[in-house]
Amino acid sequence: MVVYKHEYVDRLLPPDRFSEPNAAAHASLDAQIERHKAILGDIEDVQYVAMDAESAALDTLIWTPPPIETGRRSLQRYRSGPAAAGLSIGHRYPQAGANTPSLRKLRDSIEKWAAKQEEVEAGAPPKLREHSTDGILDCLGLCPGISRDQDNVLSINVAQIFQSLPKVEEVAQAGDVANAPNLVVAAFCAHAAEPWKRLPPTPKLPPHTAGKHVTVNGARLWYAEWGAGNPGTPVLLLHGGYANSNYFGFLVPVLVKNGYHVIAVDSRGHGRSGRTDEPITYHLMASDFVGLLDALKVKKVSLVGWSDGGCTGYDLAINHPDRLERIFTFGSNADVSGFSDDFDKDPVVVAYLARAREEYRRLSPTPNDWESFNAAVSKMWSTLPMYTAEQLRAIRVHTTISDGQFDEGIKPEHLRYLVATIPDARLVVLPKLSHFAMLQDPSAFNSAVLDFLRHYK
Repeated sequence: MVVYKHEYVDRLLPPDRFSEPNAAAHASLDAQIERHKAILGDIEDVQYVAMDAESAALDTLIWTPPPIETGRRSLQRYRSGPAAAGLSIGHRYPQAGANTPSLRKLRDSIEKWAAKQEEVEAGAPPKLREHSTDGILDCLGLCPGISRDQDNVLSINVAQIFQSLPKVEEVAQAGDVANAPNLVVAAFCAHAAEPWKRLPPTPKLPPHTAGKHVTVNGARLWYAEWGAGNPGTPVLLLHGGYANSNYFGFLVPVLVKNGYHVIAVDSRGHGRSGRTDEPITYHLMASDFVGLLDALKVKKVSLVGWSDGGCTGYDLAINHPDRLERIFTFGSNADVSGFSDDFDKDPVVVAYLARAREEYRRLSPTPNDWESFNAAVSKMWSTLPMYTAEQLRAIRVHTTISDGQFDEGIKPEHLRYLVATIPDARLVVLPKLSHFAMLQDPSAFNSAVLDFLRHYK
């Protein structure tokens, strides 16, 4: 059955408060559904989810943004009266470069402009008040240089904004700051409109994470656990190629908060784990993870695998189904034909590979072995995975196959093949995201995982 979760829109934008954005969000969701049908086909096994309506609702604020005064006036109002809204807005300028003449002039101009908007607050047209200020803040939070922390404090890194917005920098350096606020907000919306083209920073794991090591198949593997006292089947997180467990930094606390025991492991050779001279394969990594579960005395897990983590998950589902309660893969192929040859030419992937190299040198117990590690992963990717249709048809573990609408590597037709071949498989596509959805829209990715854990066994 095809399920389209329009109710998420109403939950995020109550119709009695935001009637126009609410209607626009529903229309946006309908348009996204049609686009996905065109990409994936109108097949019965597809479940399209507008996770927490964030993509649909933010479309309303991005594609038809309110007048610029609304956004800035809202920030000013929230900064001066946080108690009424339960939010506080703070400006944290970077230490380096924050006081250069151009940055200082732009900052002063924005502050004077914001103060002026306060003066006309009382005379603002009623229609300006119909928009969700919290939604506007979420929109700004998608932009480079702006973030919202767990206390809902809006942090603005002016230097980073300028690095990503050269036109604004040119205006400031020329001393023409009269229109700088307009340019800044317009550029914010332009960046937020295409989140799949961004690679946000790698998050950190929760504070006080106590990583441990266990030796399996000759490799010293790093792992960590959270919520070990929580009941139920543990959730095992497997990261993608060249990555490490930090990429689940947004997901881990959400899972723990929702009562799950979480286990994350750095695959052999990745992150903080060592490796042997044995060629890296998905089958060997699957054996590693079975050994880890044995060491932890964990009989069965719900597996969440991103990219290579999902490829390894397919091996576990085929060869060790007794260790899995269910499996969620994101951006994972089952054979090399499902992977694009131009994956490593995409600008986002190029940025990711450069970041992965730096992270390897910072985290790895063998920081000088990048070249040999890179060669080992590249060799694996050239021939693996190669699961046959017969093997996939034999999978009896509940499988959710998920991906971003604009995945740089996985072919849409391969997703259709997987969901048609694996018995009772379910397909979830996250709109306007790519292979790196957990970074581009953590809320959407986390919601997809929670939906999988709560409803599908």
